[in-house]
Parts: sequence; C-alpha cells; structure tokens
Amino acid sequence: MNEMELELSRLFNAVIGEPPGQVSVHAVRRRAARHRRLTYVTATAALAVAGSLGVAFASTTTTQHRSASDHKTAARIPAYYFEQTPGNGTTRPPVNTIRSTATGAIAGTFKCPAPSPFPVSAVAAGGSPSSTTFFMACSTATKNHPHRVTGSKIYELTVSRSGHVSALKLMPGGTLAHQVPMDLGASPDGSELAVSDYVSGYRVLVINTKTGRQAVWTADAPGGGELQSLSLSFADRGRELAAFGRVSGGTEMVSVSPAWQGGNLDSGHVVFSGYQDVPSPVAAILSPSGKTVTLGGLDNRAGSRVVSINAVTGKMTRVLLTIRKGGLRFLAEDPSGRFILVVGGYTHNAFNGWIKNGNLVPLPGLRGLPNTETW
Repeated sequence: MNEMELELSRLFNAVIGEPPGQVSVHAVRRRAARHRRLTYVTATAALAVAGSLGVAFASTTTTQHRSASDHKTAARIPAYYFEQTPGNGTTRPPVNTIRSTATGAIAGTFKCPAPSPFPVSAVAAGGSPSSTTFFMACSTATKNHPHRVTGSKIYELTVSRSGHVSALKLMPGGTLAHQVPMDLGASPDGSELAVSDYVSGYRVLVINTKTGRQAVWTADAPGGGELQSLSLSFADRGRELAAFGRVSGGTEMVSVSPAWQGGNLDSGHVVFSGYQDVPSPVAAILSPSGKTVTLGGLDNRAGSRVVSINAVTGKMTRVLLTIRKGGLRFLAEDPSGRFILVVGGYTHNAFNGWIKNGNLVPLPGLRGLPNTETW
C-alpha cells in the first residue's frame, strides 16, 4: 500500500471495522457512495459515519489537489487554447481559432468542412506535455438544405507547444448519423473520447480515437430517470468515465468503469448529488486522479462560483473562485487536471481566464463572448 491507501485503511478500521483486503481510493469511493445513498432513505448512524469521513478526508484530498502530487510530473500551463467566436448568423460564420495562452496570438484558424452554417457543437482536448489534440463535433447537412442537420462528424487537430497546428482530419469512428453531440470529453492522453447525444433517449458513446471502436452507455440514472449530460470526463488513465448532468429533481455525477465496456449508467456509483452552494451548475469534471471534482455554475447571489469537491465523500473542500460580474458559461480543465479555464458573463462584461490562487488570470485575445472555449 502507498501512504494514501494506508491512511484510508486506518480510517475504515476506526469507523467501520477491519476491511477484507487492500483498500484503494476507488473502493473507498464506492463504499462512501453507498453510505450517501443510505442517508437519502434513513437518518441513522450511517450519517455520522459519512460525516466523520468527510472531516477526515477533507484536508488530505485538498492538500494533494493543490500540489502536483496528483500528477507524475509537474504540469505546465497549456501553451494554446481553442476559442470559437460567434458569427452574425448570416454572412459571417463562427470562427474557430487556436490562440497562444501567453500572448493571445492566433496560431491557426479553421472551419468545419461540412456544407453547413452550424458552429462546432462541442469540443474537448487531450494530449501530452509536448502537444494537445483538440476534438470538434461539426454538424453535417446537404448542399440543397444547408440548415437541415443530417448527422455529425468529429474532427481532430494537434497543436505542438511550439505552435505548429496540424491539418484538420476526421477522427476514426467519428461519423455519427442523425445526431448532434451535446458534449465531448477526452481522456487525458486523448486515446478515448466520450460523446453524449440523443437517439431515442440520452446516451454516451466512448470512442477509441485510434481504432474507432465504440462502446455505448445508456443514460438511465441511478434511482430512475435519464441523465441528461452536461459534462463528461475521465479518470484512472481513461478507465473510469464520469458523466455529470440533470436528473429529475436536480443534478448528479455518476461514474462507471471500465469506460470502454459500455452498459448502463445505472450500474455505476453516484459521486455526488446536487449542491446548495452552486444551485445552477454548468459543468462538473472529475480529475484525472479520480480524487476531486471541479464544479462550476451560478451561485445564490447572481454571480459565479467554482468549487472543489472530495470525490470520496461528496463534500465540498474549498471554493476555487467567486465572480460577481456575470454567470459562468463554460468550465474546462487541461489534460493534467491542474489548470481550470472559465468563461462567462455577457457581451458587455465577458470574462475568460484560468484560476490561480483564488483569482482569475485573464486570457489575452478575447473579443466579446465566445461560443465555447477549452484547452
């Protein structure tokens, strides 16, 4: 066992009893999730146990998330980011741009190859320390009926740290008939892509970006109803898929493993359900380590808030950012999970940037409110 696992084992010995075998972070999360589900039905001593676990784990997980210990090597801030600026709906289409994080300089622009006026509907990124691969969903249409969606294609391009932008190419397995992806989520290394769409019901596809192999997760949510996806993310080197979205009565994050197996989201476990401090969330992202969740959206004071949640206990550990000048619209993490990008506001007070020590560091190059942004 490593130090973290030994600590988890000691905690469970104290509050539950001797575990049957080696205790892992994922096993503890499953057990903690079962405790949380029990509290929805009864008000027994299990609530006290879950509460004590929240106190015990808060400082440990928060400290590890603040440091670089979640990552094998110290991560560097992404050198480039993707930004889509809106068109005017008639003569000027949306513009897809790769910009320098440091200067805002444009490294490349491109447009969807499909004969359609529709913008990129969703975007995600994965990669390595030397390059980032961006995945973009483009709607397809016929030349005779350019406003009639016939399907979607997912394209990819790679940007090196020196700013070289590769040509746009169709991703293996990226041709989707009769649907428009609502959200994309890439594994940290870019080898897998999760796609949420609606085909006679909500679902999530997990696509191997090298071979095109697809696995399907139907979106039945634990407790009943369908999970309408708002954001998708991966943990445990792409083995674990986390889907966050709306369910009847609120929002929740569910994780399943292995991601490439497919099945029903109802077979997974609930990482957390709802959150009072962020009553109108726009995204929740599970970190690559699987230890923390970054949740962002509107708070109760007509501003925006981004918080960190312990993925074992479902408890909030700290507030990462509070902004009063407008609602949060987009939230993204870089492939390392260390740098958080946020976009929000309105045309007259738009903001974008990344979070550092509780403050927003503006990204250069913003001209109005973008349709979407990620790195």
